Amino acid sequence: MIVEAKLSKHQYNVIKSVTQECTPTKLFPHYEKILKAKKRCYPEGITITETSAEINLQCLLDHTVQRILLLQHEVLDIVTPVQLSELQLISKWGCDGSSGQSEYKQKFSDETISDASIFITSFVPLQLIVGKPDDKNKIVLWKNPRPFVTTIL
Repeated sequence: MIVEAKLSKHQYNVIKSVTQECTPTKLFPHYEKILKAKKRCYPEGITITETSAEINLQCLLDHTVQRILLLQHEVLDIVTPVQLSELQLISKWGCDGSSGQSEYKQKFSDETISDASIFITSFVPLQLIVGKPDDKNKIVLWKNPRPFVTTIL
């Protein structure tokens, strides 16, 4: 809810306290628990600077598979340890850029830096399978329900 509604900490805590006054059940966890869960959603190896965000591709792939397996833990009961070693992540990636954008009011430490031109690389997982993609006997552990959306995990 916090991510989808883009709530600030204050907004979340207000909603939580009002809800708890109306309902004795604890619908909302402590904000600190949410922050810890949010941190687990980010892969290791991210480098963020004033002008870029980078990640090692293998770290991103490993993290993506780990998060999918976490979501699909029931499905793992049908997979043998040998099959688990044969997982394949089918994904797509792409790049886009634009220039001549309106510059934001963000101030950079180096006055020669501008955000008038932007370049992005996106990555979208499509399927996690056991076996070869063209094999009739492959097992689909997970399939992206919205393959055209870049923010699913």
